[in-house]
Amino acid sequence: MAPVRVFVSGATQADREYSDLERNGCEVIFGRPMPDVVLKPYTEGELVEIAAGHDVFIYSISDVLSRAVLSAGSSLRLVTAPFIGFDQVDLAASTEHGVAVANSPSVENARGMAEATIGLVIALIKRLPHNEEKLRTGGWGARADRGDLLYGKTVGLLGFGRIAREIAARLVPWGVRIIAHDPYVSPDSVTGVELAELDTLCVESDVLSLHAVLNEGTRGLINRDRLALMKPGAFLINAARGELLDEEALADALLSGRLAGAALDTFWVEPLPADSPLLAVPRERLILTPHIIGHTEVGRKANLRVCLDNVLAAAQGELPPHVVNPEVEARWKERFGSAVERPT
Repeated sequence: MAPVRVFVSGATQADREYSDLERNGCEVIFGRPMPDVVLKPYTEGELVEIAAGHDVFIYSISDVLSRAVLSAGSSLRLVTAPFIGFDQVDLAASTEHGVAVANSPSVENARGMAEATIGLVIALIKRLPHNEEKLRTGGWGARADRGDLLYGKTVGLLGFGRIAREIAARLVPWGVRIIAHDPYVSPDSVTGVELAELDTLCVESDVLSLHAVLNEGTRGLINRDRLALMKPGAFLINAARGELLDEEALADALLSGRLAGAALDTFWVEPLPADSPLLAVPRERLILTPHIIGHTEVGRKANLRVCLDNVLAAAQGELPPHVVNPEVEARWKERFGSAVERPT
């Protein structure tokens, strides 16, 4: 049998980090490195050609795997990536065509995102951007520049998956009330956290942090109406997916002074366009970071290890451990349920 052909988009340090695949009988083909694929993403036509010629596609954050892409390859068995999100993959088409989709939810990544989120909360509530700017422009601290206590506040988490649970675990000793909204979580599966309806989450949170997965049901979920429900003086954090949030409505809420501040690490369009309404908001009210705030080298390596484990499982005829479309199993096993040739 021929070796499993693995295409890698957006690789870094390719000569060292993917050698485990080659040792286990895979042929690894590298596409554009990460900086190039961000500046010039693959077109749908190029992605169709890639899918048609490979058994596994390790995609990057800039690749959109449409129905046309996922139906192009008779041998394509797995699409996976060294990160958590999979919203750029057409899951229905993947399942229909017997292609497994897997993500890479490492513990290290969740910890990094949790630490970063709490850091953004503290930066906002202690007014760090405001006070740094005042000092750099010749001013000094005054009573009006003081921040606030996080203690006693209500922190709302939209979505209660791995990252949100890591955040909650770290915030419990801070003396805050933690509420969360997640329609897929049952009340008996959480402790120390109150589950709430979405509108209640918006109304009662002093700090609202977004951690929902992106799909058609959550796209634009925090819109102008829901922002209007939030407390005057509340804060908002989004380090999950930019499309969860109406950016123009947020900019208006910040410019009007109704919301005290926000911190965003993800955006509808990335890199952030020069004409984004967010850039009109003063820095003291809005922290903007380029989709990197929770990333660490430890987390990157851990995510990649999980990703490679997904590939190795699929190469041996096993459904990957972190498959996100488990309903593909019967169709997938029809197509690929046998081990491939391995080196002796």
